[in-house]
Amino acid sequence: MSQLDTRVFTLTVASGATESNAIDLGRSYRKVYLETPSAIAGAAEIHGASEKDGTFKNMYNSGATAVVASGISNMMIDLEDYAYTRHMKLVLTAAAADGAEYKVVCSE
Repeated sequence: MSQLDTRVFTLTVASGATESNAIDLGRSYRKVYLETPSAIAGAAEIHGASEKDGTFKNMYNSGATAVVASGISNMMIDLEDYAYTRHMKLVLTAAAADGAEYKVVCSE
């Protein structure tokens, strides 16, 4: 029985800010999930870039932009429906009053 490779990355939005840090997943994964904090202020857009220091743009998949609706808190969201990219960050539609920490969970 083999072990699956699982990695966890942290996206942090500072207090009063609307953008998280950018992360580099390093490679593609079979499954990518977004773990949301217990309280979300507004919606969260998933932005991606083709390069580490590239221009981050809103992801678009199946005729819709990649947005996690407001109120989706304390959940694990399968990003397959929203699309994902190697370089990603979150852009919130409302500033995080006390800051926010999201986790990106990747597995084989």
